[in-house]
Amino acid sequence: MKKLNKQRGKNEKKAKEKIAIAIIILLLIWFSLSVLKINFNNKLKGGK
Repeated sequence: MKKLNKQRGKNEKKAKEKIAIAIIILLLIWFSLSVLKINFNNKLKGGK
């Protein structure tokens, strides 16, 4: 039983790491998109 619990703990840790990485990637994408949007809006305003 102890062996099984250890294995499950490892799998849960891996899953949490994957979730954390996914969240970080999503935040980076969202951040870069918002920065691009701001730059694009500034260019449009500057062009007029």
